[in-house]
Amino acid sequence: MSLLQQHWKTLSISLTDTILTISMNRPKANAMSPELLNELIHAFNQASNDNKIKGVLLRSNLSSTFSAGADLSTVYNLSIARQRAVIDNFVFETLSRGMTAPLHCSKPVACSLDGHTIAGGLMLALSCDYIAMGTRKPFRIGITGPIVGIPYPLKAVKLVQHQLEPQLGYRFLVDANLVSSNDFPIRCERSETPDDLARKWLKMISERPLKGFQITKQKWWSDLGYRFLVDANLVSSNDFPIRCERSETPDDLARKWLKMISERPLKGFQITKQKWWSDVIELDSKDNEKEKQEYFEAVTSDECMQAMKKALNKDTK
Repeated sequence: MSLLQQHWKTLSISLTDTILTISMNRPKANAMSPELLNELIHAFNQASNDNKIKGVLLRSNLSSTFSAGADLSTVYNLSIARQRAVIDNFVFETLSRGMTAPLHCSKPVACSLDGHTIAGGLMLALSCDYIAMGTRKPFRIGITGPIVGIPYPLKAVKLVQHQLEPQLGYRFLVDANLVSSNDFPIRCERSETPDDLARKWLKMISERPLKGFQITKQKWWSDLGYRFLVDANLVSSNDFPIRCERSETPDDLARKWLKMISERPLKGFQITKQKWWSDVIELDSKDNEKEKQEYFEAVTSDECMQAMKKALNKDTK
């Protein structure tokens, strides 16, 4: 049965030319219930396998909200019941797969954001290949789970690391602050009619050979840190591209943040921090003999020794 022939309880599905539109429609905030998540998984899977579909537009039918993320009542009820297997299935299967369904879709996916995009809703948006941000009215964007001590699965942490500048992503995961869509520091196009902007992008991409896009999507990775490691340039603190708060009294700013974090349940923060740094922590347990040898050969080379000597002489002048 085709996508258009099926009965959807939380989605509205339409096909115009070769572009499939998936509109979330679960009042009052498109909270991610198991039903909504499973329908997203199913719809994107079918879009991947339907040769008539060249691109997918993901949007919301609700005027004020894209998605408020995981249905907190579902999480709460599962937690109260203390059924480990059921919690595992919802968080690490249904929620994990549902909010990243666009990431696994083999077709280009554009999302139109014109309302509040919170927690899992932000993960869903970040899983898309293109984001069109509405400017008709400001709305809130961010992650709220840490406020109640809910840690994010490693897959969600990796998604944030992949799609946002690292310090910005960490601030979202730890601070749990919401920001205005006008101030959300992500590279995207903005318009009063984001649906039209998303469709324009999908039309452009869908007219190209699909295979090249699929390969690029699979290999894509951020290179902000790579530029610093390779270029070795120093920049002014005013221009340093890290997402942080700034003040003439940074001690006070740091204490204010610590007070906010210390008043929340600690366990959620600890789990988030461990997952965020897991790739770095794992390096301690890996066999790094090759790295040690490479390091030794580099620092003892004539070229490196001369460069170090030159730098030391410069410092003493």
